[in-house]
Formats: sequence, structure tokens, C-alpha cells
Amino acid sequence: MFRRKSKKKSETENSALNEEHPSEVISDSEENENPPENSSNPFQRRTKSVEEPFIPSEIIKELFTIPVSPELKVITELSDPTSVVKDYIPTALKVLEWSLIFFLGYLGFSYAWIICLGLAFHTYITRKGSAGSKTELSAKCTKVHEKEIFKASLGLESLPSWATFPDVDRVEWINVIMKKVWPNIGQISKLVAKRLVEPKINEILKRLSVKSVNLEAISNFKIKDLILGSIPARVGGIKVYDKNTGRDEIVMDIEVIYGGDARVKFSVQGMDCEINQVNFRATARLIIKPLMDVLPLVGGLEFYFISMPSFDYNLGGMANMAEIPGISNMIRSVLDSIIRKGFVWPNRFSFFLPLESVTMLQKQGTLPSPQGVLTITVREGRDLVKKDKHLMGGKSDPYVVLNIGDRKVSFVEQYVDSDVNPVWNYVAEFPIEEPAGLTLNLEVYDYDAGTEDDFMGRTSIDIENIVETGSYEQWLTLDDTKHGSVLVKGAWNQISSAGVSLSSTRCVASVYIDSCTNLSTGKSSPPYAKCEIKVGSQQKKGFSTKPRGPSENPVFKEGHYFLSQTPSNDSINIQVVDHRTGALLGKVTIKLSYMMQLPDNHFSNMEWRLEGTMAGQTDATVTLSAKLYEY
Repeated sequence: MFRRKSKKKSETENSALNEEHPSEVISDSEENENPPENSSNPFQRRTKSVEEPFIPSEIIKELFTIPVSPELKVITELSDPTSVVKDYIPTALKVLEWSLIFFLGYLGFSYAWIICLGLAFHTYITRKGSAGSKTELSAKCTKVHEKEIFKASLGLESLPSWATFPDVDRVEWINVIMKKVWPNIGQISKLVAKRLVEPKINEILKRLSVKSVNLEAISNFKIKDLILGSIPARVGGIKVYDKNTGRDEIVMDIEVIYGGDARVKFSVQGMDCEINQVNFRATARLIIKPLMDVLPLVGGLEFYFISMPSFDYNLGGMANMAEIPGISNMIRSVLDSIIRKGFVWPNRFSFFLPLESVTMLQKQGTLPSPQGVLTITVREGRDLVKKDKHLMGGKSDPYVVLNIGDRKVSFVEQYVDSDVNPVWNYVAEFPIEEPAGLTLNLEVYDYDAGTEDDFMGRTSIDIENIVETGSYEQWLTLDDTKHGSVLVKGAWNQISSAGVSLSSTRCVASVYIDSCTNLSTGKSSPPYAKCEIKVGSQQKKGFSTKPRGPSENPVFKEGHYFLSQTPSNDSINIQVVDHRTGALLGKVTIKLSYMMQLPDNHFSNMEWRLEGTMAGQTDATVTLSAKLYEY
């Protein structure tokens, strides 16, 4: 605890300091210019109530605060200047000895001194060149990839066959650090699990509630303890992208692997349960943005999984009942849904520092900006397996499902009847902002009315290969099946710098929903609102935000891409509905032709009045941003 000095003592010390360092003294008038409201107990003002709500940004700020006046300490073995030359005294004596011999040779006694001088000069040049090559190589690698440097200096023919240059860097040093710090992050993990994860799970349970059934109250879910164990997580590799990225962002892929002894203890309705034997593997994309010219240089980050992670676990305690096949499958399905809809592309977790420059960017609207549109055509299948077998032979009713991350396109309604060599000509388009690292997954199923469809095989395509070549067409053999192949054609359509006009035949509409105000259900309880968005009349299934509330002024901050094949006639249709009852809270229609007249085909954080609201409700609004892109 700090104590305020008495006035007399302070004046005495100040006068003494004034004599020694007059320029460093602060007067009492300056020190007390802004006195605290309760100066009698200054420590009480700094005490934080334990009942204050958990704020992640405050905890992060507390963890990463750097001391204002760090202690600078240099440990060195250099005690005096003579210690530098002590090691060279024997060498100097040898030089003096040989110099005498050289001098004698110079006078005609021998010519060996010439050879010795040549050897000494050669040794000097060799050492200097070795030291220079080390720094020269480092300098070149900052401008050109080290792979190109080694190719130019050694040549491909001089490299052994096992010497490869993978784009994913091995970062064993991070694993060494993880092993060291793993025992020390247990308390922080417990804090995050209790104050951040537990409220989030209860929020999801509340969102899943139906009418009067409150799953949050029924489950009474609570996290009791989190034990990280002794086996740390590992980083399999890191890949940083230097092409096809924005100027104000850093994009990297991180492979995370965990197969340790962590345990999570929780309770449901007062019954103790446990999750253990967790195995997890995934490739996570980390986007650090925006980059700034002031400290801390970065304003925030975005995080998502490129594809669905592979994970497994074991249940203990009373949760053993959930290992019954039916219940176990249901729980895993719920967990898959939570991960897929929360963290698998295009869904993501975003965190931005509360800085003025970052806040200004957020106020302008965080619109997703695509790099291009991937067009995939599945032309036909060949020699597919027969799933519907009978005495007279067999058949299949095949169709295709395409997905990139969490974005899925199913052609189940266009299945081909009784044909193992079907001609489909399915066409799907995917707007993509970061194509590097993403994979297109293709699965073939046999349609069965009234029962679960049979799996007939799968394959995948690296999207980056299509982007680099611009086009792609190839027969792909199906995996996880006996036989069968499909003919797939792909094309990458880059976003055009030209604006969208009435003559445009297609475009991408990027929509970002910020918030709604003054929503009402006509009852005493506030709504649990979500926004449903469609563009044009051809899209059967649009995009729906996560439900927020219960609140009359929900904040969404979610964005999505929409494709339009007739921009001059299409509109952005937004409906705000109550998630629990399905009641319409309001709607608005924005014509794309209106946006074509705006500068850069764009408007930011514009407030639109909702129509079709409850009787007497006239001031309900939705705030959103939107932009059109031609491709």
C-alpha cells in the first residue's frame, strides 16, 4: 500500500531534491492539480469489485501490460578494456617472432617470408568472405524466398532428391516454448473457461430453447474445473502467405495438434460429468489486421478453421450415459454443429483492440471483400457403384454435394434416376476472399426416398491450383469406394475493378448487418431476433444471422456474400424475425439498381426503416452496409 507523505516531510525532501536536481522537482500544486475524490483512502479507489462482469478485453489488457519503467540490466563478462586483448597476446607474440624471421629473410637470409605473407593474406580474405556470406545470405532472404536463393547458388542438379522446400515451415521452437509455458497457463485457462466459455455455452442453450422450454435453466450447465495436464498442444507447421493478400493484413495457416491428458469437469443439473482423452487436429487460419503505423502495429485478428477439425473425446462421470450409441451420436452432432457454424469458414471469430483508429474502421462497416468467384461444373459420373441391389442387378440414383468449409451446395433435388454413368451438368459458384489453403470437397450420394441416402465416394480439389491456372478440367477418381470417377470443370473469375452498372450480367453483393433498433413483439417480453437475407428470387435458401437477445436493440455484426445473375432486376430482401416464434418483426427491400447509382456501388452503416412491423410500431430500423462487385 502506498502512503501519502506528510506535508512537512514532503517539503523537506523536495527542498533537498531541488538543491541536487532542480529541473526534476514537481511542486505540490502540480501534484495536487487533479486530486482524487476520496483522497483519504486511495487504495479503495483502485480495488476492483469481484462482482464486476467479465470483460475479455480487460483481462487481455491486464495480461499483456508492459511495465512503464522496465528494469534494464546487462550481464557481461567484459570487466575492463584489457580483457579484450588478453586472448590475443600469444598471437601477437607469434606475429612478432615471425616478423623478425621475415625481416631477416628480407635482408637476404631467406625468401620464405614472401610465401608466409601470401598465406597470411589468403587466410584474411577467406575469413572475411565467410563472415560476409553469412550476412549476405540473410539480407537476400529478406527480399527473395530462400528457395530461389538456393536454386541460384547451388543449382537443382546439385541438390539431393530428399532436399525439398515445403511452403509449410517447421516451427519446433514454438513447441519447445509451449512445453515450457504449458504448466503456467492453467490458471488463465480456468479463468477463460469459467468466465467466457461457460456463458457462451449457456447462450447457445438459450438460443436452442423452444417457446416456453428454457434449455439453459433446465441444464444448469456449469464448468467446475479445467485441468490441462502435462502433455502440451503442438504446432505441426505454419505457412505465411505473401501473395494474394491485402496490404494491411498478415495471413497465416497454423496446424494445431493435441492428444493429451486434459480434463474438463462440469455439472449438468448438479450431476458431475467429465470430458477426457481429447484428441484434436485442425488447420486454423489467423488473419492479423489491420496493420497500423503506431504501436502495437496491429489492430486485431480474425480466426477460423479452413475445414472441419478432426476431434474425439471420452465422457466420464455421470456423462457415461451419453456413450449410448443414440445419445452419443446426438451429442457429437450438436458439437459438430457448434464448431462448424461458429468457427469453420466462412464463419469466424474476430477480435479488435479498442483503439481509435480501429474503431473508425469498424464504424465504416466491416464488409467482407471477395477476391473472386469460383465456378464449379460437375459434368458427369462414370462407373459409379450400385447401391440399390436386387435380383435383376442393381442401380443407383446419384447426386453430388459440394462444400468449401461450412458453405455447402447440395443437388439432391436434381438426382439422376437409375444410372451409374449419369450426366449431371451441375453448376455452383462460391465467392471467396482468401482462396489459398482452401479445398473443394465433392461427395456423391445415392438418393433413397424415406431413408438415409447411401454414400458413394468422395474426392477433393485444391482451390489454389484453379486460381493459379484460371481453369481446370479433369476426371477425378472417387475415394472410400470400390470404383467410380467424376468429371469436374473449374474456373476462377477475378473480381473486376470496373463498377457494376445496369448493363452488368452478374455481380457479387456483399452485405454486412450491424444492428437493429426498437424491435417489438407486441408483448411485454423483448424478441430473440435474427435477420434473414436473400438476394433475388432464384435463391431458395438465403443467409441467416445468429439469433441475438432477448433485446429490442440487438447487435449482429455479421456479413455474407450473395450472387446475382440479373443485377438490374434483383433486390436485397431482409426480414427480421423472432427466432422463438417465427413472428415477423419487420422487413426492408433494397434494389441493386439503387446501389449502382452510388459512388463505388457502396453505402456504409446506413439506417433503413423496417416495414410490416407490429401495429403501432413505426420506428424500428436496421443498420447495414453493402457493396457490389463485378466479376
